Amino acid sequence: DVRVLATSNRNLREQVANGNFREDLYYRLSVFPLHIPPLRERVCDIIPIAERFLNKHHNGELYLSSMAQQKLVSHRWAGNVRELDNVMQRALILRTGNEIDADCIQIVMDSLFEAHQVNTQVEDSVLNNDLKGREQQLILEALRVGKGSRKYAADKLGISARTLRYKLARMRDSGITV
Repeated sequence: DVRVLATSNRNLREQVANGNFREDLYYRLSVFPLHIPPLRERVCDIIPIAERFLNKHHNGELYLSSMAQQKLVSHRWAGNVRELDNVMQRALILRTGNEIDADCIQIVMDSLFEAHQVNTQVEDSVLNNDLKGREQQLILEALRVGKGSRKYAADKLGISARTLRYKLARMRDSGITV
């Protein structure tokens, strides 16, 4: 006996209609379809899942401060539960003591998501400048901590060395001394 559990982030009915997915396979897989909305649509699940990840990766009593919880529920979670797991692992590294505070919640946005977020959700130029400023602060801080090592900074920020070079060039072009 075999039971297959398959997931997709695409609408398979549309994919079948467009000829991008085999119809016979669609009907074999859709015996009992479940629709699970993305994490950003299930805000009430964010904190329990985050706490579960903390317990999974650490044996001991840990708790999230109210500011850390607020920071978690206010993020859009484009990377869904995998992104939340990464953020919780990062928080475990940055914590001191049993409390995970807001400073430990380091959400690293990749350049594709950041561009999408700015283009689709952030039309307010003041907020846009704040995001760029915060990104630049994180980059400069990572370089400072790594004593100028771009490899260290890229690893700490969770971005590729190429993305870091691109961002540094943009910062230099805007007049920021790196």
